[in-house]
Amino acid sequence: NQRRRKYMSEYRVKVKNSPGWENFDTCIVSISMGQLCHEGEKLEALLAWAVQNHRVRILNISDTLHRHNLARIGLSDQEAYQRAFALGNEWMQRNGETLKKHLPHFQQVHRWGDWLSHPDFKETEKRFLQFYNECPDFKAVADGDIDGFIRRKESQGEKTDRLQKRESSFAYLMEELAAYTLIGRQYAANRVYPAKPLATFQYLRQSPNVPQSLKGMENFMCTRIILNRVRNWLPLQEAA
Repeated sequence: NQRRRKYMSEYRVKVKNSPGWENFDTCIVSISMGQLCHEGEKLEALLAWAVQNHRVRILNISDTLHRHNLARIGLSDQEAYQRAFALGNEWMQRNGETLKKHLPHFQQVHRWGDWLSHPDFKETEKRFLQFYNECPDFKAVADGDIDGFIRRKESQGEKTDRLQKRESSFAYLMEELAAYTLIGRQYAANRVYPAKPLATFQYLRQSPNVPQSLKGMENFMCTRIILNRVRNWLPLQEAA
């Protein structure tokens, strides 16, 4: 037998500013390339929390969405796509033991290409571009998210041209909004992510100005989590 501690992981999940998340029995864990909360012991704690708190669990790996960031720093479109897909493979290999442990309890695993190849994706993305050009308040919210991304990259020391950052960030955002609209139509769920939700996500979930053709995100909740290190944590030990 083993001596079980209260926490099996070095980290524990805390839900932040997301009232009502318990009302969903489905959880979508969104994985971003380069996100430290999606690696190692933090990933272990996140997946365990998803399993413990939801009846249906979905893993969504946003690997090839990352190609927009890679193209910005000099890769061709094809090279960026291939590299982003390879990063998704490397993430799965690097976290293989954790995934082997928890994925049997997940009902579905999506990679980003699932949404790019969705029959409604291109039309949905096209409609978002039209909505951006025709709806001033949505444009203002989207521009705010893009400007925030650019500021974060500049604070991290990225030297690429500001116009390049804006173009890649705009393409990234429009694609992400189209994909998550389709995700919302398929799954009524907690969309779990370790950061404050984008203002555009909240707008699309709540604004009365969203056209019927872009409905979908209102079906899920943007659930923000943080991962705290457990004080005085020790790894699981064999009983004496």
